[in-house]
Amino acid sequence: MARRNNPHDIFMYIDMSGGPDACWPFKGRYNEKARNCYWSMGGRTVIPYRVVYELYHGVTLTTEEHVLHSCDNAGCPGGKRLCCNPRHLYKGDQLQNSKDMKERERHGLPHLSVRAIKKLIALGLSDKDIGNRFGISRRHVNSIRNGVVYDHVSMEGLTDEETARVEIAAGLRRQDDETA
Repeated sequence: MARRNNPHDIFMYIDMSGGPDACWPFKGRYNEKARNCYWSMGGRTVIPYRVVYELYHGVTLTTEEHVLHSCDNAGCPGGKRLCCNPRHLYKGDQLQNSKDMKERERHGLPHLSVRAIKKLIALGLSDKDIGNRFGISRRHVNSIRNGVVYDHVSMEGLTDEETARVEIAAGLRRQDDETA
């Protein structure tokens, strides 16, 4: 019979070589469908940084309690590896987690893309055309147009450089174009 992992075994799958203040990436498995790193322990699948948090703080978290990251290496998508440094982890709840994801643009469209979409809306392009450019549905563009989603992302107060980046993202200017 195969040996089951115990909680302390998780450290065999964490790269701590960067030192105590660096991110400690998890080197274990990644679930493409769930878009998350995972580890098997005691016959169940667990989130690695939750195990580290519990071990470090000597607590058992409830299902309502979340572990949040103070660093921006919180997820595996795009080649990033999940940070498991307990110095970068803190306890929160669903509301705090959602707010943190929104503020750090870890969920949904990047704000640059939303601003580019808003710029194209202002220029009168159709929801269908904009959706095709950004690979999103016409309905999603309409929700941005009507302020149902991303109402907090504003075009006001952008620097000239930020405005240029929005116009490049919207396809209104080439990267090497110095003039608007």
